[in-house]
Amino acid sequence: MRLRKLSLTIVSILLLLIAVNLTIQPAMALVQKTEEAPGQILYQSRHTVRDSHGNSWQVILFKQTKSNQPDTINLRLVAFPGIAEFDHPKTLDISTINGQNFIAADVFEKKSPATNVGQYDLSAILNKLPEGYALRLSLPLVDEQSLILNIPPSWVKEWQEVAQAT
Repeated sequence: MRLRKLSLTIVSILLLLIAVNLTIQPAMALVQKTEEAPGQILYQSRHTVRDSHGNSWQVILFKQTKSNQPDTINLRLVAFPGIAEFDHPKTLDISTINGQNFIAADVFEKKSPATNVGQYDLSAILNKLPEGYALRLSLPLVDEQSLILNIPPSWVKEWQEVAQAT
């Protein structure tokens, strides 16, 4: 009798776990496409990530296409006000766990919309980032602060999809 109750309990727990697993889907950002004006398209990927100190950041990769102009691909990093202050016009250092290093130029070289916003040109390096590897973004902050954002490989793949979008 005790064995039967134990078996029923185990089966019930397993069924509950299966039901919960089927209803929980991983959070995936979709590549969004917006027509900003005739001949002007914006593609973007948005995610939220925590830095090495536990603070939340918005990570937005976007591509702007305009008629008769080269496409631009930028990475915008936004912290809550008071969390971090970007040091403009310093570059963003990007590294992979396999030892590759990249540098992205600061788009807000002259003026940033806010001190907690950084934006970097990834046009030249995005297609060079290796697939299947996580990235480490070393943020250029005032007072030589050191903050790292870890970007999973799935986001890199999504960013490359944004870059190829037409």
